[in-house]
Amino acid sequence: MDLRGHKPWRVGVLLAVVAAIAPPRSTGAQLRGDVNCNGSVAADDLAALAAVIFDDASSDCAEADVNVDRQIGSADLTALVDVLETPVATGPVFTYVGLAAANGTPLGMLGYAGAVPVFFSNAASGFQLVVEARTGSSGFAPGLVTFRSAPRDPTQRPDIQMESSRPLGDGSPSVCDGGVPAVNPPDFSMTQSVADALNDLGCHFVSATAPDSACTLDRFGNYDFIGSGTQVQFCLSVSASLAFPLSDTLLTVQLRDTAGNIGPRQQMLVRIAPGPMPPTFTPTSTPTPVPPTASRTPTPTWTPTRTRTQTPPPTPTRTPSATPSGTPTATPSRIPATPTPSLTQAPSATPTPTRPSPTPTRSPTRAPSPRPSATPTWTTTSTSTLTPSPTVTPTAALGPVVTFFGLTNQDDTLVSPSSTGGLPVFSRAMGSGFSIVVEGAPGLSRAPVGPCAFGVYNTVSDSCTPSCTIGCTGCCTGFPDLQIEASNPLGNGSPAVCDGGTGGGVPGVDPVTFYPTTNPNIINIVNDLACRFLDGSGSPIGRPSTYACVKYLPSEEYGYANPQSTMEFCAPITSVEQFPPGTDTTLTVRLRDVNGNVGAPAQIIIHIGP
Repeated sequence: MDLRGHKPWRVGVLLAVVAAIAPPRSTGAQLRGDVNCNGSVAADDLAALAAVIFDDASSDCAEADVNVDRQIGSADLTALVDVLETPVATGPVFTYVGLAAANGTPLGMLGYAGAVPVFFSNAASGFQLVVEARTGSSGFAPGLVTFRSAPRDPTQRPDIQMESSRPLGDGSPSVCDGGVPAVNPPDFSMTQSVADALNDLGCHFVSATAPDSACTLDRFGNYDFIGSGTQVQFCLSVSASLAFPLSDTLLTVQLRDTAGNIGPRQQMLVRIAPGPMPPTFTPTSTPTPVPPTASRTPTPTWTPTRTRTQTPPPTPTRTPSATPSGTPTATPSRIPATPTPSLTQAPSATPTPTRPSPTPTRSPTRAPSPRPSATPTWTTTSTSTLTPSPTVTPTAALGPVVTFFGLTNQDDTLVSPSSTGGLPVFSRAMGSGFSIVVEGAPGLSRAPVGPCAFGVYNTVSDSCTPSCTIGCTGCCTGFPDLQIEASNPLGNGSPAVCDGGTGGGVPGVDPVTFYPTTNPNIINIVNDLACRFLDGSGSPIGRPSTYACVKYLPSEEYGYANPQSTMEFCAPITSVEQFPPGTDTTLTVRLRDVNGNVGAPAQIIIHIGP
């Protein structure tokens, strides 16, 4: 039936009835029925559609054809009502949003400003922002991506989306470089400035999906989530580069699940003031609560370019402030990542004799010719093994799998482990004169292995952007894609980052950890060792198979140690990084993919001495 001949008063009655039965729906991206293109589907779209139908007005939005029959008429009104009455699947639901001390102790609330919880700190940095959530009505797990950015694509944004009403640090608008700009009032619209602000703050978060990988402590001093039913935790250590301003800062956060559904928004007010925490609380203002958001935004899939030029990464232009230190009340020997119980050691260092050649036409008939430097019966024990908690069932890590972790001789041939019972043990008479080789392949996320041994991978420029300054101490703001540490100091143990050219070594990490709450210097230490893994031109990035560092005899051809590997990292150990004599040093490594997902760790032991 065509309604164009109906009287205007009948149209008004119709709209009033429809508006009464169709509550508004808000979304971060345009959905079917968004006739006026304002980012939401509500009763005003009914009015806009009626204007198109009855008054011959035009609509710039294709969504005016709600039923997609290529004509606009009364059937579109019925279709729009159906859209408004259809329940929207919501994304992750919050189980906790608040603050924690640097050592992981949750901080109590100061009070409420309206319905918004208020937290207090007498220091502008040195505490943690903590966000916890569980699966919402969509049935999809919360996403774990903390950084996904593109200069001209506003749909590229992280799964944790937080905005600050005031600038943090220097308020720099550069994404993940310096401070974070303000977004006031809260705005999650599909614009580039909003996407940049979300990535600028999101890139500083780290995620955990197992309680013993949390950044917070329970009342017994054990690592654990805070909220009941928490499935994922996001933590941000507020350093001086992200310092909060004095007075009140409103934080607004929403999360996205793995299918792109956005969950309800949550706010908290962070008050920074000198002196002790006041006994009573009087809000200076009442924040305007943001409406819950139930929407679905696209989760774009990025396909990397596999061709890479072997060029050094750009020289960093700033020196970030150090990550604030804290003294944890408990330091269990653990890896605060998403561990996989079945992967507690590296794959065997002895490659299969049927490894395919990089040349497809050659028959893989040759076997490696390693030169073991100790008898096969020598065994040892290590105090830094990766032992999952018996009371926790961890979720499988999404990031890359370590497909090979071992050593090569000075002539680039593989070294056979002297013991493979438990962790592989590699025996060397001297603490230098060999190379460490790490290889990986995509994990559950299926994303490519990140190539950066010093810096963060940029998907747009296909290059590594350093998050550290060479030679500094305590200035690194992020982990590289290759994350490796040694249980003993290497060389002179210098804390200066990547100072190999001046004779500096690498500090040791014992007990093993990749979490700044446990070891506030861990980001710098990891960068200090990882930056020594060089490609064929001397740059700290991974190697494609054409530049592999493993040589096979008698053909003297080079290739990956594991044919399933897609990325290789190689570090020649010189006198600068030499391992201490007469000791067993445990090396622990994990890899990160180009989307920021970290894989399960692997370990080997290097024995120096007879």
